[in-house]
Amino acid sequence: MRARITGAVRVGAIVGHPVAHSLSPVIHNAWIEAAGSLGPLADSVVEAQSAPVWANRPDGGRWTAYCTTGPAATRTLLRLPQALGLPRATAAVTDTLTAADAADRPPAASAALREVDRLRAAAWSLRTPLPIDLGPCDQLPELVRRALAADPRQGDGSLSFRADLSAAMNPSVGPATAAASPADDAVPVVSASPAEFRFALAQGIRNHAECPGHYIVGAVLNRGGAPLAGVHIAMVDEWGNRADAVSKSGANDAGQYDFPINNFANRYTLTVLDGTGAPISAPVTVEHLQGYGGDSPCHTVIWQAY
Repeated sequence: MRARITGAVRVGAIVGHPVAHSLSPVIHNAWIEAAGSLGPLADSVVEAQSAPVWANRPDGGRWTAYCTTGPAATRTLLRLPQALGLPRATAAVTDTLTAADAADRPPAASAALREVDRLRAAAWSLRTPLPIDLGPCDQLPELVRRALAADPRQGDGSLSFRADLSAAMNPSVGPATAAASPADDAVPVVSASPAEFRFALAQGIRNHAECPGHYIVGAVLNRGGAPLAGVHIAMVDEWGNRADAVSKSGANDAGQYDFPINNFANRYTLTVLDGTGAPISAPVTVEHLQGYGGDSPCHTVIWQAY
């Protein structure tokens, strides 16, 4: 059994001047030199070419993190947790904490626990806007699925994420900046959602009073942002009452759809369906006259293929 520090440990100190025997400066300087240009933060941050990741959420979209790609602007980003210590290519000393863990559990178990921690940190990063490196952009869909499965939260089904490679060269775009949303011509080259779906929210649900009554209105867009007709959307309220709509094909209303809804508090869940009635989007919930919907009588839900 290893010794443990407990409340019974007695603490002492040696005070003297000058202190000439300490190796701390030597050890610390060697560590900092091995860490390179990032210094003491080498195990916490990384300098990487990266693109910003946009999160579509029921309460509004926002930049949430970065993924690595190239060519792109080089940004200083926080790392997701890995094994403790410096990167193995530059480590100058043994990772004593990781070695201590190995004495308590098999290496495979330690690695599995570290992977769970990494995925939970990734899930937190996807929900919280911070300049964090989520890894390669082409692996974003797989990371999203695994991370949200490792740390499931209510409402995850309505989340979707886009790596905006068109903004990769612009260092002023992303969660570490004041940029409010993707550019109008942004191309969502990489998309991800918690399941294998074909449609996701193009933007956050907008609650407003611009309808002649109580409605859920919206549109369906293709990958390029053009109106898409003939798409089936189902709506179910909290008591199981169902209504269906198909996006329109008219010259003035192409891609649009609408549902008249009740003038009292209710919760409506919308899902895009394929020709067989199978869901091809995560369900999205609209709070009507309650919750984040406030007292707005109208709600706009825009879907986009990806």
